[in-house]
Amino acid sequence: MGGRQARVRYKIALEKGAKRSLEKRIDSDIVKDILQRIDSLEHDPHIGKALKGTMKGKYRLIVRRAYRVVYRIDEQHKLVVVEKVAHRSKVYK
Repeated sequence: MGGRQARVRYKIALEKGAKRSLEKRIDSDIVKDILQRIDSLEHDPHIGKALKGTMKGKYRLIVRRAYRVVYRIDEQHKLVVVEKVAHRSKVYK
């Protein structure tokens, strides 16, 4: 039968370190762009690039070329957990 399937919306959760970075370590104009990108994960969390190696199972988004958002997806609970938000020189350490 025809008809549109309802798109599943994922909930977004920020871990303490990610929240702290957004509140204290990153300029507010950049934070606005980062939050817009994080919000886009609600509809399609697989838009980020899957990471490899020790970060296998996680994804990353690039914001303003210099910032990274690292997150994991909990498919069972339809949840996106943002683990880290940092400058590219620091995020993978």
